Amino acid sequence: MRRKPDSAAPVTDRCDLSTTLRDAGVVVADVASFFPFHLALRGALDDLVADLERTDGSHVSFARPEIYLAALDVDHLAMVQHYLGTPPALTGVHIRRDVGRKVGGIKHWHVDSEDERVLRQIVYLADVDHTNGLFEYVPDSWREPCNHLRSRDVVDDRGDGYSAATVSDDVMSAVVAPSHWQSVTGPRSTCVLVDAARLFHRTRPHDAERLTLTLTYTSRRPRHPEVRRNPDLDHLLDKFQSSCFYAATPRTD
Repeated sequence: MRRKPDSAAPVTDRCDLSTTLRDAGVVVADVASFFPFHLALRGALDDLVADLERTDGSHVSFARPEIYLAALDVDHLAMVQHYLGTPPALTGVHIRRDVGRKVGGIKHWHVDSEDERVLRQIVYLADVDHTNGLFEYVPDSWREPCNHLRSRDVVDDRGDGYSAATVSDDVMSAVVAPSHWQSVTGPRSTCVLVDAARLFHRTRPHDAERLTLTLTYTSRRPRHPEVRRNPDLDHLLDKFQSSCFYAATPRTD
């Protein structure tokens, strides 16, 4: 049987995003392709970069609600719901400043285990090349040969109760040649939407600074952790958007 191509061209038409996600489990586009009507989003992302000078891996401040409003865009939520096959929950909105070459956690090959399907939307907040923590994944065409790796070396590498099967380069390369591994480089505002429970993926170990925003969508009853709807933005959201907002948010009072 002929394999599907390992990679596809970046998607620029919003109408094609859902189809590409369904077929490949991952789609790469500029952030504006996902959120074309949120014109204030780029300014909010610029502010996030400034925030990252004084924080590392935190929730996004309410000072710029544009991030949350984009993540809860009705059309975007509809695409997420179509893929998940169930009403979605936005369970995470995080910014991260990451430096260092530690090999472990997200820098090992792994699949996420919070739910049957876990959509992570990773926005590059700086230009990304092969030196500063690019996102890397094994294409869907190699999912079946990789299935036996899902139960390998299950560890709580981050020390926070999160467990995932982790796979070294040596083990992965014995199953899928490195020439088939797909790397996502791109300018600032490049966006990766991936089913992190479907595809083996990782952040490639790096020395240079890595700046990202990550949105996480699951069902409203994920396997773990337990989540609850967050009413903090009800005054800005319609009923459907409010029903999808489960992300923890920082308190300013």
